[in-house]
Amino acid sequence: VWMESRASVIAREDGHFGVVAAARDVTERVLREKELQATRDRLQEQADQLAALARTLEEERERAERANTAKSQFLAMMSHELRTPMTGVIGMADLLMISGLSGEQEGLTKLLLRSARGLLDLLNDVLDFSKIEANQLEIDSIPFAVSEVVREVGDLYATMFADKGLAFTTEIAPDVRDSVCGDPKRLRQVLGNLVNNSAKFTSAGGISISIEMGAVEGDEMELRFAVKDTGIGIAAEDASRLFRPFVQADLSTSRQYGGSGLGLAICKRLVVAMGGDITLESEPGRGSTFRFTVKVLAAEGAVERKVIAAEPAPATGRILDILIADDNETTRYLLSAMLSRLGHRTTAVEDGQQAVGAAETHHFDIVLMDMQMPVMDGATAT
Repeated sequence: VWMESRASVIAREDGHFGVVAAARDVTERVLREKELQATRDRLQEQADQLAALARTLEEERERAERANTAKSQFLAMMSHELRTPMTGVIGMADLLMISGLSGEQEGLTKLLLRSARGLLDLLNDVLDFSKIEANQLEIDSIPFAVSEVVREVGDLYATMFADKGLAFTTEIAPDVRDSVCGDPKRLRQVLGNLVNNSAKFTSAGGISISIEMGAVEGDEMELRFAVKDTGIGIAAEDASRLFRPFVQADLSTSRQYGGSGLGLAICKRLVVAMGGDITLESEPGRGSTFRFTVKVLAAEGAVERKVIAAEPAPATGRILDILIADDNETTRYLLSAMLSRLGHRTTAVEDGQQAVGAAETHHFDIVLMDMQMPVMDGATAT
């Protein structure tokens, strides 16, 4: 029990002194003061903990930013360093194919080309998925022709269709606006992935692409795509999992048909980034139909169509002087050999500084400039 006592000395009339005292129980007040002090101490401790947590979060944020920057730099470097030698392998195999090989040598070179292109597809999938995971995906909005993108996809896989005896058809609804604004590169990538996937699992019959017009709100419109095949199909319970990374219908699929299991996951991310969604309808033994939507804007006027020859035409006109700037020896040799076969004169240098020096002493009709080079990069040289 806490007591508070007060006392006063009082002088009496007879010359003596007396004491007047009063006491009261202050236990409740003392306990309240103790509780208040404990609360203040607890709040101060929590404030100190929050301040420490804030410092830790700031340090983690800075560490995450540094890690993200390092990851972006690593992806950019790996994209360049992995694709460059693969380009050399495929290019050299192409040169071998037109160098007058024997029947056996031509067959071996075709196998080499098929393996190299398969490896390049795998590299592209891994690098694209890593870029998406690092939030490095950017969606463009430029004018393009929808029919042109579909035609390019068909041309890209025409050889595969011919080798497997597959029919390929396209159908664009009359009300689909051909001239739109969006990202033709990403749309082509999605269609290409789906067509390639269908061709891989289809041994007879054919593949078709159809496009219909969806909802229209002002200048924004929805395009509905369907890629249908007559392939092996998959069970309904497996269909919902296929858009996850590294997932295939079963383990035997990757052994028999190859692939990383990333293609459909990339398609899903790209379609969502373009404002749409993707679904799969399939039945074992009766083929599959991939349906997806994207949102685009109406483009003013007609989009000029580009005509791209499947094979380079022989040089029948003026012989050109061409400067090649690339730090990769294989790429320099490959480009020089291809251009020389077309009858042109080439000069090859190893970096941007040498390219600038060469351009100061000689007039070139065309400069083929690599971006990432030592001493001086392509952008600075340009």
